[in-house]
Amino acid sequence: MKKLLLFSLFGLVAITIHAQKKLPIIKATSEKVSIKDDGFYEKDSWFLSPKAKPDVYKAYRSKKPKWVTFYTDLDSIKFKVKPGKHYDFIILLNEKDTCFTRIECCESKSQFASLKNDTIPFQLNEYNAIVVDAVVNGKDSLKIHFDLGTFDFRLTNQGRSKVTQAKINTIQIGKTIWNNPMVSNAKNAAHGMDGRFGWHTFENKILTINNEKHFLIVGDKLPNSLKEYQKTNLVFIKSWPCIEAVVQCDDRKHKSYFLMDNGSALAMILNKTWMNKNDLPSNLKVIKESKISDGAGNQFETKTVMIPKIYIGSFEVDNVQTLIMEGDGPMGEMVNYFGNDVLKRFDLVLDFKKDIIYIKPTINI
Repeated sequence: MKKLLLFSLFGLVAITIHAQKKLPIIKATSEKVSIKDDGFYEKDSWFLSPKAKPDVYKAYRSKKPKWVTFYTDLDSIKFKVKPGKHYDFIILLNEKDTCFTRIECCESKSQFASLKNDTIPFQLNEYNAIVVDAVVNGKDSLKIHFDLGTFDFRLTNQGRSKVTQAKINTIQIGKTIWNNPMVSNAKNAAHGMDGRFGWHTFENKILTINNEKHFLIVGDKLPNSLKEYQKTNLVFIKSWPCIEAVVQCDDRKHKSYFLMDNGSALAMILNKTWMNKNDLPSNLKVIKESKISDGAGNQFETKTVMIPKIYIGSFEVDNVQTLIMEGDGPMGEMVNYFGNDVLKRFDLVLDFKKDIIYIKPTINI
């Protein structure tokens, strides 16, 4: 591999694809490229596309500068990227095809919303989904659900069929209107839903999920009183918000980060590799065996067991039905998950400005 090229954002003038300035070039003979993004290495995860001008890689969410490295079979190139900036370079494939490539670092502020302070009522349906009414382009009504395990807006084919014009100019939920929102396709959503929307639609805001009274509050300031709440860090792993918690089995406690997947009707999912590394009991009684699907439609083999006790902060939840998942799961990492059957037992205040979460149990814990 040739010498690693280093390009720092500091003192570097932003370059666009159409600028006359010479872009850095690396070479490749394979269309497959590996990427290391802030310590997460993904082998052969990127495929070169000479027709895209540029082909955009969206780096994982970060509020701080970080390193992103592209590895071809011949070369590598490394950029220190900053939120809200982009970095252009060329990958020359087989000495003939010019692949214009751009790294975009996810902004630490909302790219989508004209946000107001707002209180948005929701329904918690029988599948534990947080359901809201949305209006597209000022006229088309949809039922979508909020999911911390989703990034932006995503609509199913059913949802798309209800939108009467091809371009989505606005989405309104409550009094809040997102102008020219980023909308992707979804293979799956909660049962009966037209789509879902994720945490990044509230980036750089403070979001309260009041599961006791069934409303979302969007604003710029923390609630007046947080005396009953416990405060902890909101940790982002591959752009997904996670919280630290403890699993207790056989009087032993095991810490882990849990992705907060409140779009799921389940209670908890544990990664089998994580369980083995932490010496959790292998003889837990199996309640049932099944398959589950993630939002992309990928299926995973699972077994359901009963975990005696978990702690989120100092709050205790007993007898949690838990799926044991083979492999690394949807994120490709050894991460565990909380579904909304656990999360609905808490009121949550998510400070996306400072990456802090405040949590307290509802009366139904």
